[in-house]
Amino acid sequence: MSALQLLHLSAVMFWIGCVATEIIVEQYGGRHPRWKLAVPDLHRMIDRWVEIPAFVTVLITGALLFDHQRFLTEGLYQLKISAGLAAVFANLFCLYPVRQRYLATEAGQEQSARRYGHWIDASALLGMPFGAIALGIGIYWLLQH
Repeated sequence: MSALQLLHLSAVMFWIGCVATEIIVEQYGGRHPRWKLAVPDLHRMIDRWVEIPAFVTVLITGALLFDHQRFLTEGLYQLKISAGLAAVFANLFCLYPVRQRYLATEAGQEQSARRYGHWIDASALLGMPFGAIALGIGIYWLLQH
């Protein structure tokens, strides 16, 4: 495994850990009154300082590893790249409702905050299967070598 591949894999794993942390914050914090108001700010800070750098690193290292010829000829490679990009774009989409929910919470607009929370949940439900597909294919290839 090259240094670039190792960096890519490390960033993917870091990103997965970040998403898992956000799920815990969202699910646990959202159910407990003393944490409920902190959840939007915690998620926003995790995005800003941890998750964005992680998925940007995944995107950059993935672009550097991209093999155009292989993409044109291998269906499994096409699926891995497409699924990985779909996971990144779902995460990019999620940045908007995370910020808007934070602003709505700060303004005391509980109904808007709740609506943006549903958008966050939807983007996670959309992105996670694609991320799992890309990760599964990557692990399959790693075990083949």
